[in-house]
Amino acid sequence: MMSESRSRSETALPMCDVRLPLVSLFVSVGLLMLVTLTIDYARAGWAVDGAVLGFSVVVIAVLTVIVQGYHLVVLHRLWTFASDQLDRAGGQPTVRSAGLAVGLLLVPGFNLYWVFRVFRGLTAALNAVAASKGVESRASELSATLTPVALVCVALLPVLLLVFVSATSAGLALLVGALVAMVVPGIYLNDAADIARAVAES
Repeated sequence: MMSESRSRSETALPMCDVRLPLVSLFVSVGLLMLVTLTIDYARAGWAVDGAVLGFSVVVIAVLTVIVQGYHLVVLHRLWTFASDQLDRAGGQPTVRSAGLAVGLLLVPGFNLYWVFRVFRGLTAALNAVAASKGVESRASELSATLTPVALVCVALLPVLLLVFVSATSAGLALLVGALVAMVVPGIYLNDAADIARAVAES
C-alpha cells in the first residue's frame, strides 16, 4: 500500500509544472484590446466588422478553456501528491481525494464556495508536509486566499454588471476576467509546484 501511494505521488509530481504559455497571454491581451476598440468604435457610431469581433471573442474563449483545463489537470496532480505525502506523514488532508477536490469545482454555484476549500486546503497540506520534512519553503497563505477571491469576482462581476449596468460593461468584464482566470491561478500553481518539488527532493 505504501509503495502504491509512493508511486502515485512520484508519477504525479513531474507533471506539476505549470507555466502559462506567453503566446497565449500575448494573443489574449491583443485580442482583448481589439475587442475593446471595436466596442468603442461601435458606441461612437463607426462601422464595426462583426466577423472580426466574433472571431476575437471565440479565440479568447478557446484559449481560456484550454488554459483552465490545464490548470485543473495540474491542480489534480498537486492534490494527488500532497494527499499521498500527507498520508505517509500521518496527517489528514482537508479534502478526501484529488478527484473530489477538482470535480466539485465544476459544479456551478457550489464551486464559488468550494474554490476556497481547494486552494486553502492544498496550501495547508503542502505546508504540513514541508514542515514534517524540514523544508523551509512554504506555500503562501495570502495567495491561497486571493486566488479564489479573484476567481469568484471573475464569475460574479459580469453577471452583476449585466443586471445593474449594461451588456457592454458585462462583456468587457468577462473578457478581462478571462485573462485574470488564466494568469492568477497559474501564479499560485507555479508556487505550489515549487513547494511540491522541494518536498519531493528533501
